[in-house]
Amino acid sequence: MQKNTWWQWLILAAAVIGSIAIVTPPFDKKNDKGQVVRPGKIKLGLDLQGGTSFIVEVDRAELRSRLLERSPDLTDEQIEATIAKDLVVSRDVALEAIRNRIDGLGIAEPQIYPQMADRIVVQMPGIDAKKRDAARKSIQSVAFLEFRLVHKDNDAWIRKLAEGDKAPRGFTAEGDGGKFHYVRDRVAVPDAEMDSAFWAEMRRFTPREGAEFMLQRDEEGEIKRTIWRPVYVERAVMLSGKAVDEARVDFDNLNRPVVDLKFTKQGARQFTEIIRRYRPNGEMNRDNDNGRQLAIILDGALRSAPEITDRFPHDTTIRNCEISGRGMDVAEVKQLVNVLKTGALLAPMRIAQESTVDSTLGRDSVRSGVMASVVGAVFVALFMLAYYLVPGLFANVALVLDVILMPLGMMIVAGVLAVFSRAGGTPELPTLTLPGIAGIALTFGMAVDANVLIYERIREELKAGKHLGAAVEAGYDRAFITILDSNLTTLLAALIMFWQGSGPVRGYAITLSAGILVSMYTAILCTRMLFNWLVGSGRLTSIRMLGWVKDTSIDFLGKRKVAALFSLVLIAVTWGVFATRGPKNFGVDFIGGASVVFDYKQRVSEESIREVLAKAGVEGEPMIQYQTMGGSIGSAVRARLVVQVGANDGEKVVELLTKGMPTAGFHLLQKEEIGPQIGKELKTKGLYALLWSMVGMIVFISWRFEFAFAMGAIVALVHDVLVAVGVFCLLGRQLSAPMIAVILTIIGYSVNDTIVIFDRIREGSKLWRGKSFLDVCNQAINQTLGRTIITSGTVVISVLSLLLFGGGAINDFALLLLIGLIAGTYSTIFIATPVMLLWHKGDRPAVVGASTPVPKPGKNGKPAKATA
Repeated sequence: MQKNTWWQWLILAAAVIGSIAIVTPPFDKKNDKGQVVRPGKIKLGLDLQGGTSFIVEVDRAELRSRLLERSPDLTDEQIEATIAKDLVVSRDVALEAIRNRIDGLGIAEPQIYPQMADRIVVQMPGIDAKKRDAARKSIQSVAFLEFRLVHKDNDAWIRKLAEGDKAPRGFTAEGDGGKFHYVRDRVAVPDAEMDSAFWAEMRRFTPREGAEFMLQRDEEGEIKRTIWRPVYVERAVMLSGKAVDEARVDFDNLNRPVVDLKFTKQGARQFTEIIRRYRPNGEMNRDNDNGRQLAIILDGALRSAPEITDRFPHDTTIRNCEISGRGMDVAEVKQLVNVLKTGALLAPMRIAQESTVDSTLGRDSVRSGVMASVVGAVFVALFMLAYYLVPGLFANVALVLDVILMPLGMMIVAGVLAVFSRAGGTPELPTLTLPGIAGIALTFGMAVDANVLIYERIREELKAGKHLGAAVEAGYDRAFITILDSNLTTLLAALIMFWQGSGPVRGYAITLSAGILVSMYTAILCTRMLFNWLVGSGRLTSIRMLGWVKDTSIDFLGKRKVAALFSLVLIAVTWGVFATRGPKNFGVDFIGGASVVFDYKQRVSEESIREVLAKAGVEGEPMIQYQTMGGSIGSAVRARLVVQVGANDGEKVVELLTKGMPTAGFHLLQKEEIGPQIGKELKTKGLYALLWSMVGMIVFISWRFEFAFAMGAIVALVHDVLVAVGVFCLLGRQLSAPMIAVILTIIGYSVNDTIVIFDRIREGSKLWRGKSFLDVCNQAINQTLGRTIITSGTVVISVLSLLLFGGGAINDFALLLLIGLIAGTYSTIFIATPVMLLWHKGDRPAVVGASTPVPKPGKNGKPAKATA
């Protein structure tokens, strides 16, 4: 046994402490008013806390049209290059405008960030229907940019505010004189109440004739603390955003970042007049050596107020100007450039996708997801303890460590993947989503896979007559390469998910990857540390393990033709039904459209609903169906109404059913609207993900074994996907983007299972030289049968807990995964190995066997009894 392993215990202790620190405190602490007084480390996605998200994209067609109007002589290459550049510019400009508008609606903690070259993601947790509608309208409306003068008495009025320590509602005064400013008082006015009415009231604070009171957001100090500077701005508009032709970042002669602003011809004339009047000692600014300040206001919010200087020429039209400020860094200058560009947006923005989840559904999802995870983990732990006894107790210790170390694993994986991600990012705990919870629950079932491999190897070594210490050493050493190979395939599938996926699918990929890595660490190293300690100290001298699956000699490969016929019939029947259903097999995220889910008090016939929608002008043939959703423990199984219509009719359906049928009591639980372009992209990405996963498996298995083994595994994978998707859709379910993640999980796990058998075939080909290759394969399947049944059983326990207790939102996820796991276990035995045998025509491949000829199979090809 290994000695001096104190450093391993030290690393484990540090990892445990670090992982706990990452999630402490886990959740937000709120006061009696529901305001967050201490933020938690675990951030919930919109599907778990409720809210609305928009994906806003630049209108490419309009961008191209406007470009051709401006420059009709461009070549095709020049057009594409210009569009690629203008897309990013338009996205960044719109990003600033959208942030400004969402802030003005008083939405608490919105997340607004760019995605790809032409899209913006807007996530707003916990908003109601009123604010959702206001957000939608503000995003789609044209930006409103204007230039106004700061009032000439501004400084005097600010001094009076400072002397009286006066502050508008929701703010607290700080500092005095020129350093006077405000900070937010979120107890008096929470962020959620800072809507358009609040800002309208703000402008009337300490009213002054001809002026409005405004606040300019700023940052101070190294920690970039947000402060608000008071400014009195004249009501009269001097210049509108239409006057702006272009704005860009530039540098002055001292290499300081500045804004270079260019006006249209009409705008240049207007701007020249403003400069002539309000420059130092100008026509309207006599006897004043300081120029007036020109406030830049976007959508009613003050963004900057630079001073007009005397550096402009006196006798010519001013087409360009330079905006600078003390202490302005490049980021601040870029932000101001985007504000100014908003008035001359190159193309309009449109909402390409909208998703809404009711907060009650989010809470149900959290409760049911956690319950499913706990139930699955408890049953897996009880089984391991009952079957493997003391080693099972070690496996359960590893399972507890998996839970504790998961946050650390997720942060490390997220940080590493962020380095290679086009979106970039920093190492931080990813947002927890419903697929992420499913990944955690699935990890509990898959985590014991490595333990089972090790313990079955230890059982074999003990049968061979080795003492416990030697058996443990040999068991861990011989199982290591199999564990590594089998887990790498699932990890490869998870990485492809992250590469091709987005949003919750990426969260699931991170969770699954972290679960694989953490479980390998705990199973291979931590349980061995326990064995080393107890066996090395003499406290553990022998172990007992149950053996429900005794040595078998089943002729699995003799039934390969029957199995192949069964599979072909099953695939033909299910995919025949799939073909007849057509588009009904796909959710709106693949074909575009709107999917609306309602809870209700009184059931209304589908025909009545269809009639109401038709009278209101809802286009096409809406799909209307009542679905029974599984409830979690403590909640009833209930039916929900699902309506699918065109992408532009989702809000109309909500309006018609919630207000037009009051007696039915329809209540919106979830709404998803996806444009055809995003639907097409999601479908394409899904197909690419499946293709790349197949290619990755071929390369990996060919490298670790040989090409024939890879072909066997790939045929089995295609079989698993066809069976899983066919049966899933036969049950009336629909394929959606998260289902691609499930299929990739099935692919990874199926190959995981297959590699264990292939590894035993490779080993047996060297040990059992007197047997035919068919007998070797049969004996390998028999020797790994117990492991196959146990590991598949533990994963099925976890998936069944998701299916039974996970609630409606995760029901499809668990169902497809369950079908795929069953198909994968079947194909590992009856598809993968027979295909590999067929490729070699029954002969032993040189890469895994002896160089001497091997006798042909004996009578009936029956394998001998399994031996160690």
